[in-house]
Amino acid sequence: MHSKLYMLANEIINCHGALMLSKPPELNEQQRDYMRLIYYSAASLLEMMTEYPDVRSLTDQLVRQLPASEVRAPIIRLIGYSRLLLENPEMFNGAVLRGKARACVDKSFHIGQQLLNMTNALVTYARLKTNTLDSFKTSFDATSPAYWLGEVYHLLGDDPVSLNIHVYDRLPHVVGDEFRTYQIFNILIDNALKFTHRGSVSVFMEQSDEGLLLRVMDTGIGIPPELTKKIFEPFFQVDPHSPGLGLGLYLAKTLGELQGSTLRFESNASGGSTFFLTLPIAEA
Repeated sequence: MHSKLYMLANEIINCHGALMLSKPPELNEQQRDYMRLIYYSAASLLEMMTEYPDVRSLTDQLVRQLPASEVRAPIIRLIGYSRLLLENPEMFNGAVLRGKARACVDKSFHIGQQLLNMTNALVTYARLKTNTLDSFKTSFDATSPAYWLGEVYHLLGDDPVSLNIHVYDRLPHVVGDEFRTYQIFNILIDNALKFTHRGSVSVFMEQSDEGLLLRVMDTGIGIPPELTKKIFEPFFQVDPHSPGLGLGLYLAKTLGELQGSTLRFESNASGGSTFFLTLPIAEA
């Protein structure tokens, strides 16, 4: 399906395979059973993915047949098994994972989250390409902290980056698909954090002449001028070694256009980018 998916699944298989062979004495039988389940889930995932060609080379007709929804099942299982091992020692007679075993399960959990995000992006991509994406337009409050701030902070990694939120009071409601708008917000903020290793990411929401404006500013690596025309193309990445599939900005722009929003950006090759998402204001 995509080389990055294979690589991530193989990381889990290699880590757990080595542990299964070494049989660490500090693990009890229940813990070993669950680690084997993680291994088998990753192996099942890899087998499913090898049966399908690289998604980047597919025609729209073949994209319709993407098994991304089925692929999510083993990913969800390995995330669940990993979380139980990490967070519920009472299920394993009080035994707490330590050392290499804990590092391996922790890696599986975080890789599982990456794989789930990637396959969700592929599902959305396939539905967009085949015109089968459901969209429900309503009037809603895009500034509600319960709506989007609660999920923003979990995106922060270990880099020394501050995330600043500036949402102005008494802003009008917007019209669009609430879930898809929330998805776009997360893509833009996650993308800014991904490429900002020092400094800050600042999010502003305010009313403009064109509508409700979301600005996401970062002090990250910037985008070279020769790449600016490609930034919204599917599977394009400024840094091919960065996490993800290169679908985020394509999805953000395409999902926005479907509901009457516009997305543009400004960037400095020496560092820093700003993305501007304009949302249509609902009629009073």
